Amino acid sequence: GKFLRQVVERPPSLRDVDRDFARYGAAEDAIRERIREADPDVVLVTTGMTYWYPGVAEIGRLVREVRADLPLLAGGIYATLLPDHCAEQLGTDLVVRGSADEALGPMLADLSLPEPAGELPYLPSVELRAVSGRLRDAAAIRLQEGCPYRCAYCASPIISPRFHAGDPAALVEHIIDLHERFGISAFAFYDDALLHHADDGLRPLLDGILNRYERRKLEFYLPNAVHLDYLTDDLARLMHESGFREIRFGLESTDSAFHSTMDTKLLPDRFAGTVESLLRAGFTGDQITAYILAGLPGQEFATVRRTLIDAADLGINVSLAEYSPVPGTPLYAAALESSGLDLDGEPLLQNNSVFPLLSGQLTSEQMSEARAAVRSIRRGMMV
Repeated sequence: GKFLRQVVERPPSLRDVDRDFARYGAAEDAIRERIREADPDVVLVTTGMTYWYPGVAEIGRLVREVRADLPLLAGGIYATLLPDHCAEQLGTDLVVRGSADEALGPMLADLSLPEPAGELPYLPSVELRAVSGRLRDAAAIRLQEGCPYRCAYCASPIISPRFHAGDPAALVEHIIDLHERFGISAFAFYDDALLHHADDGLRPLLDGILNRYERRKLEFYLPNAVHLDYLTDDLARLMHESGFREIRFGLESTDSAFHSTMDTKLLPDRFAGTVESLLRAGFTGDQITAYILAGLPGQEFATVRRTLIDAADLGINVSLAEYSPVPGTPLYAAALESSGLDLDGEPLLQNNSVFPLLSGQLTSEQMSEARAAVRSIRRGMMV
């Protein structure tokens, strides 16, 4: 979505980064007013990326300004990966690491607040909130939680240690409800492994949608990408018939050595065949996007360039994903050692927009070359 953007003073740790530093989201007065109107007993602060922590600190300050008596509990990605840093920034020692199902209840009980009975309710999409007087025209959804892979650069196993299969029938009803009550026709999956166990998950979900609606009545999107190895001819056809408007997958690299050490989630020789399956299913090249990783510790830029060329040769889109060092992942120690940056003390340096450059893993010229290649591919040109 489009959020209020305010350019603010660049922090000292980013003084050498020639880019604006901006604050996104609701203005401080709007947040204060929401707290007053809610008159809450407790404030639960959801956290995102580690390098977005100034927003968490701001929420803590605003809550204390309005209601200094309110307990604050933090959870989410940042709280899980850097609990001590999060507690310091928010001004609380009440931090939930990982899933809230087990830890949240006892914490509320300790505060003499009602403890949820049983598991927390299954909520397959974010709350719909009116924006500028109208409801959103799209919804974020999730079928399953967690990922079976253990990639060296990814925090999914830390945030969701176990893979939990979703309930496709429940999500079908939820999607239908959102469409018929609010007129929402566009849905974005935010699963980490949407295609894992597809016969029990995505396939019955899409069959349920097709049984209810005519072909392509709804639109589905994949901002989080899917695993290339799970895509088959028949699954590609089903996704196309159901209304998927794009297929994004994590290619990362066509260098076999990369996958043997970093993720083992892909056999590069399957890349071309899977793209052909998608094209046969009816997807066009501009509807297929491969995410390509760049700036990892020890990664040669030549392999990034080679991967860009391989993708261009198949006539599909690419999206460059600059590496962000994630605390707790197997690759984090290498990033910490090779970069010489104080990643633990200043999470702003973990930002993927700055780490590859400040760490020396990529030069400005290499980054410019890679971005120019992406633009060329998107224009249908060969690099």
